Amino acid sequence: MPAAALVVVAPLAPLLVAPWWSRFLVSTYGEPAGLLGAAWVVWGLLAVAVTRPDERGERITALGLVVAGGVVAATAKPGFLPVGLAAVVACALVTVGSRAWRRRVPGLVAAALAVGLAAAPVLAGIRYQDDLYVVPNTHDLIFTAILPESGPAALAPLGLPPAAWQHSGEHFYLDLGRGIPGWDATVGTRPVETRAVARRWIAEHPVVLARMVHRGLLATLRPEIPYLVSTTAGPRTVSGTLPVPDVPEGAQRMGVTFAYFDRLPGRWVPPAVVALALLAAAASVVVPRFARRSTTALGLLRVAGVLAAAAVGTVLLAVLGDGYVEVAKHVWLASYLLVVTVIVLAGSAVVGLSAAGAPTWWPGRGRGTPAAGRDRGRRRWR
Repeated sequence: MPAAALVVVAPLAPLLVAPWWSRFLVSTYGEPAGLLGAAWVVWGLLAVAVTRPDERGERITALGLVVAGGVVAATAKPGFLPVGLAAVVACALVTVGSRAWRRRVPGLVAAALAVGLAAAPVLAGIRYQDDLYVVPNTHDLIFTAILPESGPAALAPLGLPPAAWQHSGEHFYLDLGRGIPGWDATVGTRPVETRAVARRWIAEHPVVLARMVHRGLLATLRPEIPYLVSTTAGPRTVSGTLPVPDVPEGAQRMGVTFAYFDRLPGRWVPPAVVALALLAAAASVVVPRFARRSTTALGLLRVAGVLAAAAVGTVLLAVLGDGYVEVAKHVWLASYLLVVTVIVLAGSAVVGLSAAGAPTWWPGRGRGTPAAGRDRGRRRWR
């Protein structure tokens, strides 16, 4: 019963408790599809975790839900691609049936189907994103993320003169790059090449990358977007006169945003959730066979690991794509995934403790009963 309730509650609870994520359902961009797809992936993965490989119909249905969710999320927006990749990897690891040579076929077919359906739209979305935003995104990556995290040492490799350091932390739309020494010869006229150099710098300096991901994870604590107005100018009107509040999440100088993040309570929570979920998922794979009292709990731990990996991937794409500009908005789906991860981890603990504390006469726990034999023979995600 706890596991069955978890399947229903985990994806819905965050949406019902806080408006941080559900308000994106009225977005005119790709956010509604991303949220819907992510929820479908969660439901499908949880259904896999609470079923046995020999329950073929249930598992194939769950695989279909994971595929649908992964495709919808990945094609909604390039920034949601990690949700689709996580769905593909998860499908490839799911087993259906008991025959050794057939049990992995459905999962691999599902993974291939997801890639085949999503590949062309995802590539088209990336090209469209570059056509529209390559200059501002390249500027923001360099001036709002790389320079603040690296210091002046990054200027020369990026082709910028020392005087450009004075503009570290400035949003592109603050002044469209005007007045920044070296900007026209790099970001302004060669944005693709400059972006490639910037990302190579990040790859060569993993500490910088770790700082960027960490700051992106901090932004998941407050995925609220107060600078996006919640009202219109009136019925049947189009007006740009609505006041936009001046808030740190939308500041055009990153010093204001950094100070805001540094004052947030619970800054340790997102990194701790990610670390706990990934370690628990890894432990569930290598746990000794004699310790497998509840394969459902182990399956739930693996679901938590997949969701945490998808959240980190979403944060990574956000900071590599546009630096720290509007980072709270860019990582909102990662924040949803992390909250669901916490719920799944808690549910796994409840299911595991329930199984460990069940008496030997409990239905399905007697050592010599057929139910016990079936439980010992279950395999999750293998």
